[in-house]
Amino acid sequence: MEAYNYRALDARTFQVRLLKVDRSLTTTSKVQCHLEIFDFCDAPHYTALSYRWTYSDSSNSQVPIPEATNEKQFPLIVDGRLLRVSENLFDFLEVFRDDPKNEPIWLWIDQISINQKDIPERNQ
Repeated sequence: MEAYNYRALDARTFQVRLLKVDRSLTTTSKVQCHLEIFDFCDAPHYTALSYRWTYSDSSNSQVPIPEATNEKQFPLIVDGRLLRVSENLFDFLEVFRDDPKNEPIWLWIDQISINQKDIPERNQ
């Protein structure tokens, strides 16, 4: 399966990516999601989920890196493409998907909503 590629955010406006877990796709055991870009002022109600950051091992650097970069990664399907996430986040999304009472529909999850490979975006 092809890897997920982030669409760039418009640097001229304040935008946010929000994740929607697809509960209608029950034929597969994989968690399937949709990631959409919104102008912040027009974004729907959402809940934020963040994870722990750690620092690189380099003695010359105090640059925060996502803890997930040192962990085993698990497959998540986003817009039909593969995105690997940390075990904790994967476990959360499986439970969230399987319980129809869970609200809200939209989630902001820094591990997914921010392109972690794009340093200017991470800094913004």
